[in-house]
Amino acid sequence: VAWLSGFMGQPYRLPTVREARRLAKKAGDSGNTLDRWAGYPPNPEDVAGIEKVLANLGRNVPLLLPVGSLTGAGEDPVFDLDGNAGEWAIDDQGKGQAVGPSADRPIDPRHQHSPPGPAYTGFRVILGLRDHSHLTE
Repeated sequence: VAWLSGFMGQPYRLPTVREARRLAKKAGDSGNTLDRWAGYPPNPEDVAGIEKVLANLGRNVPLLLPVGSLTGAGEDPVFDLDGNAGEWAIDDQGKGQAVGPSADRPIDPRHQHSPPGPAYTGFRVILGLRDHSHLTE
């Protein structure tokens, strides 16, 4: 992000955890998540079985879809806020944390403590210096 800011001459940054969660919540829950692939909200036992199968696939990441494959959120659509890959965000202590839905995790909040696998984690940059997630639209 520092390189991009220098190259473009504008302040880019990673979103805060608060911003990333707010964006994901606005997008809904119809994105590319494990629920979509399973065809139902998988229970914890099903998730454990699916995770074993995914782990055996190694670097092959068959659950990812090309960026923008599903409907975007908003009037000027932003894509993949509701799944595909979790996104790096900055927490209150300034550390990186992967947040948001991903193709290898179910929507069920009981699984939020389990971050997406590395192959299912990406990032999105924001133009601006400050967190504006407290503002209403």
